[in-house]
Amino acid sequence: MKIQLDILGSRTYDLPPIEREFSELSVQEFMDRVQEFWHRYEKTSQLNDENEFAPMYFMQLLAYYPVSLCKRGMSDTLKLLIAMSYYCSKPEEHEKEPIWNGFSYEDLSLIFVRSKASIHAAIRDNTVKAKDLLITNDLRKEAREIALSRMIEEEKAKLREENEQMLKQMAKQTNERALTLEEGI
Repeated sequence: MKIQLDILGSRTYDLPPIEREFSELSVQEFMDRVQEFWHRYEKTSQLNDENEFAPMYFMQLLAYYPVSLCKRGMSDTLKLLIAMSYYCSKPEEHEKEPIWNGFSYEDLSLIFVRSKASIHAAIRDNTVKAKDLLITNDLRKEAREIALSRMIEEEKAKLREENEQMLKQMAKQTNERALTLEEGI
């Protein structure tokens, strides 16, 4: 299932399926997680305003993955999302002076409402899987761009050919009319 999470940037990835079964989640767990997030957010926002998008990221994660986000233990889904968020946010290698260096463990700790140690463990344990998903997505994007450019070139060639045939036909008709006019004079 392709999902675009703002925390992963403007790209769409094959992410774990959206959690639609909430029977494992109690209202108390849900409310505790929301309250914990806002408590952490208020603390960090007083120190710096770099986390202005954290509430949006948290709410989007809560909408798609409420059970994983609210349960005390970390699911495989949540660990993968953490690792992908970390690696997806890093600047491209060719950028000499990036505007932003990506999410830190502290940023992800706030957004996913986990300790920095658990964020570190999730990234460490899911590095290969997360990078594979990112690379696969980039390869698909590149393949689509190549296919699109080939289609454009084929269409241009087709239009040129149609244009040439139309010009030949117009020239032939013009010559025939000219011969008809000459015969009539």
